[in-house]
Amino acid sequence: MRPARDRSARHSGRLLPALVMILALAALVSACSPQATPTPVVISGIPFPEVARISVEEAVAHHAAGTALFVDVRAEQYYAQGHIPSSVSLPLATIESTWTTLPKARLVITVCT
Repeated sequence: MRPARDRSARHSGRLLPALVMILALAALVSACSPQATPTPVVISGIPFPEVARISVEEAVAHHAAGTALFVDVRAEQYYAQGHIPSSVSLPLATIESTWTTLPKARLVITVCT
């Protein structure tokens, strides 16, 4: 018989891998938020090097403090399979028409894989 796992333990085990995904597109960081200026991470050989990125540690700190909005840009089917707690789904296919719904006074961190 398999021992029952605590539901919170299962979710916390998914949080770090999900936050690691942030580096892939953690780049649509809201420049409109003066109080939440991310520390840029320089990574060579990546697509869109001009887009600001933050470290996983900084993203985790923002998540814990509730100072950032995590936007999951994957298709809704993948969001439904699992996502960062309190993140919102804004699929990349719709981002051109929906990005204006994002708050201007809050740090926005996108998640894509």
